[in-house]
Parts: sequence; structure tokens; C-alpha cells
Amino acid sequence: MTGLSPREDVWERLRRFRHGQRGWALFLLSAPLLLVAVSGLAAGDLELLGGAGGAWALIIGGTILARRGFAAEAEGQAAPGAFRLRLAALVGAGTGLAAWLAADHAPIVALLFGIGAAVGIRLLYGPDPRPAPAPEPAKPLEGDAAVIAEARGRIAALEAAARAVPQREFAEAIRRIAALASRIVAEAEQDPEDLRRSRRFLAVYLKGAETVAQRYVETHRGLDAPALEENFRSLLADLERGFGRHLATLKESDIRALDVDIAVLQQRLREEGMTEERVPR
Repeated sequence: MTGLSPREDVWERLRRFRHGQRGWALFLLSAPLLLVAVSGLAAGDLELLGGAGGAWALIIGGTILARRGFAAEAEGQAAPGAFRLRLAALVGAGTGLAAWLAADHAPIVALLFGIGAAVGIRLLYGPDPRPAPAPEPAKPLEGDAAVIAEARGRIAALEAAARAVPQREFAEAIRRIAALASRIVAEAEQDPEDLRRSRRFLAVYLKGAETVAQRYVETHRGLDAPALEENFRSLLADLERGFGRHLATLKESDIRALDVDIAVLQQRLREEGMTEERVPR
């Protein structure tokens, strides 16, 4: 097992084996009931046959269910639901039935025998593990986060299309477009103003690039259409230029905004006497 030393691995395998073998003792403990049922059949005693045979069938049914559950748990698989509880109920019912019809005890005494057997099984094998709580559904993204997440999904689709396109020229062009889109999204993610400027661009041009690339991947197989390839080549070039221009626009806006911030800060420092006036030479 990963992360365990050889010795720990041996002990873990042994523990799993022992856990998977639980329940076998009930086959042996219920065997006398089968012998009593056979003797009842031989003697023509239907009450003895029904009591012992029915009790044995109930206990064996619960044991088979428990064996499957323990074996599944040992392998880390899903076990039958509440199989320990059902085993205790079946063993208790079988024990009570045998005490009443096979051993000829009074019904109240047979009921106590059944309850005692069920409690004993419960104490021996313990309660069923509680199912893990269902994970809460993820809250849908809203606002700017939704725009960014949708854009990243479209970029991932573009990258997948680039891997599926057989023509190296087209694949490289799609990768360049995806890279430019990633830089645009990164800029928009850092600056709400850039995101505002990029909302329509991402909604129209990034979506269009993704749609066209995916459709080309789906329809180009087995087709010999030089005109289609030429149109696709021209479209990719236009998209790459458009994405590059939009990224440059965002960069220029950031530079202009930085220039304004610097000018405002310098003006405030001069007004508050924090800087020295520079005398021109």
C-alpha cells in the first residue's frame, strides 16, 4: 500500500483479511439447528422442522448478507446498507423462533431469547457506519467571478481544439490565440476596469473563436476543402490580431491610469510642500 513500510503493509493486509472473514462463526453456531431440522423431518415433527429449519434459514440468510458486507468493507467497496442491523434482526428472529417452536419455550421467553441474541450480535459486530454526508452543491458563480470562470472554460476548450487539429500551422495559431486570451483574462481579473472593458470582447470574440475552432475540428475530418482551410487560416489571423490589439489596449489604459496617478500624487506632494521646486538650468 502506498506510504506504508513493508511491515505496516503486511499488518494492514492481515487486518483487511481478518475483517473480510468475519461472520464465518455464525455458520458453525447455526449448524445444530440444521441437524435438529433434519431430525424433525425424519420423525415427521412439523413443529420441530418448522422451528429449527426456519430459524436456521433466517440466521444463514443474515450470515450470507453479513459476509458480503464484511468482504466489501475489507476491499474498500460499498457494503449493503445497514447489513449489521439486518443481521442482528435476522439472528434475533431465528433464535426466538427456535426457542419457541424447537425448544418449546413460552412465547415471552422465546422473545427474550431473540432480543438477547440480537443484542449480542449488535455488541459483537458493532453498529453500521453512518453514511458520509452528501456534499453541498456548489453555489453558482455570479458577477465578475462568473465571467472569469466562463472565459477560462472557453480558453481550455481552445487549447483542446489546438491539440485535436492535425495541421500544425492551425494548432499553433489556436494556441497563440488561447495564450493571448489568457493574458487578457489575467489583466481583467486584476483590474475591475479592465474587466468592464473586456466583458463584451470575451462574450463575443472569445466565444466565437471557441465555437469556430471546435466546429473545424468536428467537420474537417475526411474532407478535402482547400477553400475552407484558406478561410480558416484567414480567420485565425484576424482573431490573433484582434486579441493582440485588445490586450495592447488594456496595457495602454493601465499605463495612462498609472501616469494619471503619478501626476495626481506629485501635485498633492507639491501642494503640501513635501517636494522641492526644481529650478530649470
